[in-house]
Amino acid sequence: MPPQVADYFDADQLMRVRLQVRGRTRPIKGPKTGIFYGRFKQGDEFQIHRDDYAAHPVWFQLVDSSPSQGDPPPPAEDQPPANKVEATPFDLTSVKGVGESTAEVIVRRFDVHTAEDVAALTVDQLTSVPNVNAILAENIIKDAKEAIHVPAAG
Repeated sequence: MPPQVADYFDADQLMRVRLQVRGRTRPIKGPKTGIFYGRFKQGDEFQIHRDDYAAHPVWFQLVDSSPSQGDPPPPAEDQPPANKVEATPFDLTSVKGVGESTAEVIVRRFDVHTAEDVAALTVDQLTSVPNVNAILAENIIKDAKEAIHVPAAG
């Protein structure tokens, strides 16, 4: 049996998560620890180090690992209900024509991690990335807007 991430870290350093990034099965490597967790697709559950979760929290949903999984606790009475918009995970490689290296350049250059971040980019910004032409840039923006259910312009 191959070693598991739990074999290397104390329980208080690990978190059980569900992958939220849409798209095909992909290799998951911790952005902070460099740990290769395996290949997963949206909805798969696994353990990650807390530093990797903190680096990209929109990629993962925390999973309660206790035996009884009930409803989440109600909001504290002294706090008004949160009206914040949830960040929508978005995998650039899910756009036809965008490979891993192009996606990495876009993420690094524009510090984008969610569909909302990508949808806010312009065609001019995206075409400054090698291998991205105007048509691909428009498709990237369109797919990001569809992920957050915003009608695409045009």
